Amino acid sequence: IFSNGLSATAQIFGVPVSAAGSFVVLAVSSFALTSLDSVARVARSIIQEIAAANDFLQTLKLRRFFTSPFGATLVTVALGGAAAFTKWQTVWPVFGCANQLIAALTLMTLYVWMKKNNRPSVVFIIPMIFMFVVTTAGLAQLSLESIKSHHLLLAVLSLLLLTLGISFVVTIILRIRWVGVRRQK
Repeated sequence: IFSNGLSATAQIFGVPVSAAGSFVVLAVSSFALTSLDSVARVARSIIQEIAAANDFLQTLKLRRFFTSPFGATLVTVALGGAAAFTKWQTVWPVFGCANQLIAALTLMTLYVWMKKNNRPSVVFIIPMIFMFVVTTAGLAQLSLESIKSHHLLLAVLSLLLLTLGISFVVTIILRIRWVGVRRQK
């Protein structure tokens, strides 16, 4: 649908529909593969970092496997494959909430940075509050629905995200107060 729509739009500018359609499919595929590659690399790095600091894995003689590029990549691909070939739709709502929470936290981080560096920061306040309130409400609703319907995985993940988001906001508020107190001295 997306490819056909953009192809029809490109036809207005004189680009043949078949050429535009092929280009759009190529662009979407490239974007998807690049995103997948980025996620796999970040996940591999996270697995290697966690394994390097995990004494339990050393006790089991597994630290070397998990810290190696091959082992960490194998774990990343296995987890991704397991997610793709099972009921990934189950965790999709949490994924959406996590993306929105990242957006809200990014706006908060930008706000604090701008405020700390005496730059205009007021432009971030309304989007930041809106994103956080809507996402928090969504996570709270998802948590309650998941608990009621006995979806333990969704309940745990959404409650974890909710807790992390709120703790980040508390940290931000304390940071803003600390910067304000520090400036007053």
